[in-house]
Amino acid sequence: MQSKIIPLSKFESDLRDVVLKSLDEFAANVMETDHVKGWIDSELPALFIGLDAHAKALAERINAVHEFHSPFFRIDMEA
Repeated sequence: MQSKIIPLSKFESDLRDVVLKSLDEFAANVMETDHVKGWIDSELPALFIGLDAHAKALAERINAVHEFHSPFFRIDMEA
């Protein structure tokens, strides 16, 4: 298997996208309507503080080869 390297900024952005989509799906399921949002713009700065910290922690764990397939995947912390 060939190694894959992605920049931390993309890793963070992709994680944010997944969580935002999940929040919308959660709110829609709870409210039983697609006419509700799981987040609004003014809530994002506080949310992203936690998400970005988690993305960095996960990236460090992956880079330290503590996860399955870690030898084939690396997060470029400098990019």
